[in-house]
Amino acid sequence: MTRDSSVSAQGENGRHHEGKTANVYRCLPLRPLPEIEGYASILRLWDLKRGDRLMPSRSDFNFEDFQGWYGSTAISVVEDDDLRFTLYGDKYVELLGVDLTNRLLCASMDEGLIARTKKYFAALINGPRIGHLSGVAPTAGRDYMAFNVLDMPLSDNGQDVTQFIHSLSTAVTPPPPPADT
Repeated sequence: MTRDSSVSAQGENGRHHEGKTANVYRCLPLRPLPEIEGYASILRLWDLKRGDRLMPSRSDFNFEDFQGWYGSTAISVVEDDDLRFTLYGDKYVELLGVDLTNRLLCASMDEGLIARTKKYFAALINGPRIGHLSGVAPTAGRDYMAFNVLDMPLSDNGQDVTQFIHSLSTAVTPPPPPADT
């Protein structure tokens, strides 16, 4: 496994500042499998399901596979330059205060975040790469909450990214942003 702090996708790591928030976007290789604190079990599952292929498909997974991650899992389908969620776990709803099941990601976002989000997912799709987003988000009825999301690509044909499994953690402290170069 590779430590996420030692891996970068040329030009695709970065910070997005919004007032007091700083979100860190990382694009990581599929092989060797990255090590990301708090995500060892879900990464091992993803790796096991892909076998010798570049990526697993959605059909490789059963509901029971996500035990311990049920409320923290979302699944999306790539739709043009956006993602449509087919499953959106309770922890996501709790964090953001909205259920995005059957909704497009970018249609639910503030205008200022859309371009960076599209660039991030385009890098994951075109790589293909595993994504790791960490930062803080304003939560419904509360101040800001730290979060980490792992974005693992799925493929219907083993080569092209067609879907993602997203795994959310609010228990892991986000790593500091990379140093400016």
